[in-house]
Amino acid sequence: MNIKGKTLLILILTSLWLPLAQAQTEVITAKYKYESRKECSSDSGTTFLTYHIRPDIMRLDFNGPSSNSSIIYQPASQKIWVLYRHEKVYYIMTAEDIKLLEDQIKTAGEEMIRSQQNMSDQDKKSMEVLWANGNPFELDEPVYVQVKKKDSLVSQLMCKRYDGQLKNGTVKRAYTNNLKSTGFKDDQLAILNSFCDFMGDGTRVLAGNMDFVSFRKWDIGAYPILVENRAGKVLCSSLLLQEIYHMNRKDEFFVIPNGFGVIDNPVGISH
Repeated sequence: MNIKGKTLLILILTSLWLPLAQAQTEVITAKYKYESRKECSSDSGTTFLTYHIRPDIMRLDFNGPSSNSSIIYQPASQKIWVLYRHEKVYYIMTAEDIKLLEDQIKTAGEEMIRSQQNMSDQDKKSMEVLWANGNPFELDEPVYVQVKKKDSLVSQLMCKRYDGQLKNGTVKRAYTNNLKSTGFKDDQLAILNSFCDFMGDGTRVLAGNMDFVSFRKWDIGAYPILVENRAGKVLCSSLLLQEIYHMNRKDEFFVIPNGFGVIDNPVGISH
């Protein structure tokens, strides 16, 4: 991890007002690299995820060949703002929207199971290669068990290792670190757990099934800095924390830019 402090002067955007709980200039920036391999999925490639974290508000940026978007989350408002930067549009989702989205995911998953009953064994195996458990809507996390035996990454990253097995045999592996050596405190990162709880299963659908809830704790006080999905000896996807540092940001960084139009959210029940 590259720990560094720097100040960035940003262009002040005239914008729609997003009420802020308090005016702070110091932001924690955490940069992740997500890679998906073609051996396991047709949706292969590299996407960069950047978290900009304040105790009262956070912004998550996605940047990749097919992704140029952001999510702003504010606990006090219990809302997220989803921005598509190329199209210059955004939509809003409340906790009620997220709950309804989760219900829709559950219904779609049940319908997928029914449709698979008439599939051949070969088609079912093909589905399992594309999606964990053979169902894109089955989003349950495996139960993680700590691996006591150290490997090279545990030693290099000064981490704990946790493995969880999915129904189709895929292993999800997480390397965790408490980040105390970086100087960051739990209360500075608490909004990440709040974001996880707010988003629930809906988060993976909105993010194209990328595991951007990687800050979910597997053990008390530790955060995953590397998450791997493995099918046998093949590494299907990985999410790596590349660097984390302090940066000064103005409040306008967390505000919808002027000129962005509002559109209906995927559920369509609130604005």
